[in-house]
Amino acid sequence: MRALLIAITLASPAAADWRPVEDVAGLLTGARIDYMGVGQLFMANGTTYYGPDFGLWAVRDGRYCSVWPPETSWICYGVERDDDRIRFIGPDGAVTEGRLVP
Repeated sequence: MRALLIAITLASPAAADWRPVEDVAGLLTGARIDYMGVGQLFMANGTTYYGPDFGLWAVRDGRYCSVWPPETSWICYGVERDDDRIRFIGPDGAVTEGRLVP
């Protein structure tokens, strides 16, 4: 999950109203998320692009999962949303936050 590891992790304000995303596939399919100037695209065919890098994405057990070549292991993340802000919560609890681009 090279792309999200590269993305800048932002501190969340105390007033945030983060809620789990019920339909992760519906939210991410065709979406673009901006991480402080670098975008990630989620294609319907399961390909995702982060800058010049590409990987594969899927939803498993309600979580966003991805693999970034040359890695072969999929890593899954919880997904929460607060208005146009979205955050991914890794298996180790690390949070990566971005903004959905209309």
